[in-house]
Amino acid sequence: PNSKMESLSEMNGGMKYSPDDMQVDIEFDKNHETEVLRIISQYLIEKGLNESAKTLQRETGVALEGEVIQNLRNLVLDGKFDEAVQLIYEIEYDPARICKVKQAVYEQKYLELLEKGDVLKALD
Repeated sequence: PNSKMESLSEMNGGMKYSPDDMQVDIEFDKNHETEVLRIISQYLIEKGLNESAKTLQRETGVALEGEVIQNLRNLVLDGKFDEAVQLIYEIEYDPARICKVKQAVYEQKYLELLEKGDVLKALD
């Protein structure tokens, strides 16, 4: 055989494949595509490829987190815990998930109040 492609075709019973035959078309709806891009961004960040993740996010217009999650994070970071909990009720319908996220928000509030030395308010 003169080329790798010829040796591959011999192994496959004489069937020849072009590079075009090896492409896989996967169609995603917009939500799935967005989720796949977020997973890829997260993977890149976990591997220390932060610039690659930023480039992917910039070029695709898909941030690692959606706008609602960014809003929730900003409310917590700004100490607006009651507003954060209210937002949870607006975006989540699963009672178990609501409970978990609320717990995380109130835990953060508790820790921040302890850090400030406001023990009585933390216990309230």
